[in-house]
Amino acid sequence: MTADLVKRVYEVEIESYPEDEAASQEGIQMRLEEAPEHFCVLLQKGEEGEGDKSSLAGFVNGTCTSGTTLTHETMETHEKDGRTLCIHSVVIHQDFRRRGVGSEMLKAYVRRYTETGKQRGIDRILLLCHEYLLPFYEKTGFQLVGKSGVVHGSEVWFEMRMEVGREK
Repeated sequence: MTADLVKRVYEVEIESYPEDEAASQEGIQMRLEEAPEHFCVLLQKGEEGEGDKSSLAGFVNGTCTSGTTLTHETMETHEKDGRTLCIHSVVIHQDFRRRGVGSEMLKAYVRRYTETGKQRGIDRILLLCHEYLLPFYEKTGFQLVGKSGVVHGSEVWFEMRMEVGREK
């Protein structure tokens, strides 16, 4: 990922989250460097005549842990051999919201693990969200675990879980 694209990811992150919840540019860079296989961007091709210019439509990123629940520590580090994928951000640029793009992007991201989770060494995917987003994640297959003990910003967080990588 180019430095310009990292900058655009950060810009979309800070426009999408309150200041006390948005990841820092350094945090985004750390996730990209330490867990690039869990960092996906969605680019919208530019109009004809714009050359190679593409718009950042959205992104999803995560890191792994050996734990089975989300804590402050699991959200700050990446354990390469961890069997739990912690999703940190699911973000859609404001120009692409309310079109189903976020749902499709998240479904495609999750499908990588539901179809090949065992081979990838992932048993479950966890994420934190606010109460108003619970239906969005439930529609993608996540189940509510309950209120999270993680304090990040002023709002209450809920932990969601999806089991993957199981023998069928």
